[in-house]
Amino acid sequence: MRLIDWQLAFEQHLLSEAPAANSGFAATLLGGPTLDVETGLAIYHNAYLSRLQEVLRHDFGAIWYWLGDEAFC
Repeated sequence: MRLIDWQLAFEQHLLSEAPAANSGFAATLLGGPTLDVETGLAIYHNAYLSRLQEVLRHDFGAIWYWLGDEAFC
């Protein structure tokens, strides 16, 4: 897999709604002795979304206030 293909697959994973990775993409990665690939990617996916929401809440506090949690996130 070329670097650009891997980067695009990783981006697609981060922006997907589900934390489960595409099996073709996951097969290009190596797990560790205590953390398998699927779990590691799910953790990264959830952390990315959490950080993104945190930044948006901080930078757009007034819009978050007016829209409320459900519409803003």
